[in-house]
Amino acid sequence: MAAACRMIDGDKQDVVPEIKPIDQRKLLYEQLKGVYSLGELISEAKSQGVSRSSAIRWNNQWIEQGLINKENHGNYKKIA
Repeated sequence: MAAACRMIDGDKQDVVPEIKPIDQRKLLYEQLKGVYSLGELISEAKSQGVSRSSAIRWNNQWIEQGLINKENHGNYKKIA
């Protein structure tokens, strides 16, 4: 939604734009510590309203993109 507010039945109503998934992905990545566990990723994701499956999918994409390394089972390290 581009408009900050709109008219409905003659009354002003604030409209909060939805965060797009790409923005959520970036926000989640930025909130993670330099080294984090899978549990920390999921906890931070849930606090932002992101599902467990989306967080894991995004984490795997970050590995493929070279943004993070998998250090060992369930532990990750940011590169960028």
